[in-house]
Amino acid sequence: MLGRPSHSREGPGRADGHEGRWREATVACRRLRPRALPARAQAGLPLGVGHYKMALRACTRDRRWEAASALLHRVPASMWEADVALCRSGLKACADAADPQLAARLVAVLGRGGGVGPDEFAWWLQACRVAADAQAASAAWAAYRASGGAPSELCYALRLGTLYLGQGQA
Repeated sequence: MLGRPSHSREGPGRADGHEGRWREATVACRRLRPRALPARAQAGLPLGVGHYKMALRACTRDRRWEAASALLHRVPASMWEADVALCRSGLKACADAADPQLAARLVAVLGRGGGVGPDEFAWWLQACRVAADAQAASAAWAAYRASGGAPSELCYALRLGTLYLGQGQA
């Protein structure tokens, strides 16, 4: 039996036929932003962590990194602090969205809660590599080394990859 094609007019889809519906999710989050609603409407439509998680999942599923990055920048700082899963999902998306500055902020948030390990530093280093930002990569590497965390082959490999950006320092 033939399945649905793995693409659509909006871009690449999933082989199982389920689109991420990233456009609808990001538009819904934009419409539900508390600042954009009058006070009476805000009372019935709070924008919660779940809204951002669903929209982020839709964006990343369809590999819409620019939309994911824009969404991540709209998440209030208090939500990053309150929800570790949202913070980790945001950090993973930063890696592909080439957003090392936000990745650095999210690693700092996770660090305050004691939840930073080699994976989180690897996502930050990946964001630096994708963005071709050697200076941010040096900062990420220094933070990883200062953390005293367990050695990670992935972090070392990503660091070596950032050195080839021409400006990195060991």
